[in-house]
Amino acid sequence: MRKIAFDVGDVRIGIATSDPTGIIASGYETFTRTKSLDKDMKYLASVVKERQCDEIIIGLPLNMDGTEGRRVEIVREFGEKFKKYVGIDVLYQDERLSTVSAEKALIESGMRRDKRKTVIDKVAASIILQSYLDKINTRSKNKMKDEKNDVINDVTNDENDVEMIEEDEVVTLTDDDGKDTDFYVLAELDYKDKWYIYLEPVELNEEYEEGEIIIFELGENEEGEEIFIPIKDEKLLQEVFELFMSEMETGDEE
Repeated sequence: MRKIAFDVGDVRIGIATSDPTGIIASGYETFTRTKSLDKDMKYLASVVKERQCDEIIIGLPLNMDGTEGRRVEIVREFGEKFKKYVGIDVLYQDERLSTVSAEKALIESGMRRDKRKTVIDKVAASIILQSYLDKINTRSKNKMKDEKNDVINDVTNDENDVEMIEEDEVVTLTDDDGKDTDFYVLAELDYKDKWYIYLEPVELNEEYEEGEIIIFELGENEEGEEIFIPIKDEKLLQEVFELFMSEMETGDEE
């Protein structure tokens, strides 16, 4: 049977469903919420029934450091109420940067900004659902590791051992174990007299979530070579991420 995912917002709810085999996700609809929670749930339940879905996945808007804030509480409350309403288990999927990925994909497709606003929520929902499907399908093949690691976790013990190799807006990071990973360069931004670089993995694997963005401070080692320095200060990491989001919105308006 199909799986269904919701990107829950205060004004709109993005809806995505899978194919019957549970492999491919696609955007279904952007639902504009009413002032009645009961009416909202009644409509969403009708979609679940119509599409014959046996699993419900809701995007969880975690903070960038993985902690849960008030927004997560609101989404969980919605999920628990909907679970009781339809009698089907509700699962949660990390949705960090799903909207960023959706916006980026729509910009690259050449879609006008006014049109993007009408579809971005269902595209974000499809990214959430595809991340979930990829995860469970990989696990079913016994290829998923017990825990996911990213480049920052690999290099935090030595901030000077990750060097940059640059070619056509792609950089290669080498971790402590000598493993190379290629990343697209999304942006380089100046913040408080320091430069930061924003990267996105070229190829997804068990180490990276869909739409994951890695941020480093740019620096130099003793030989004067440019290096990437992991950001250990969570507050600073949040600030430079918000700078990136602001610059992305500004560029969109232009």
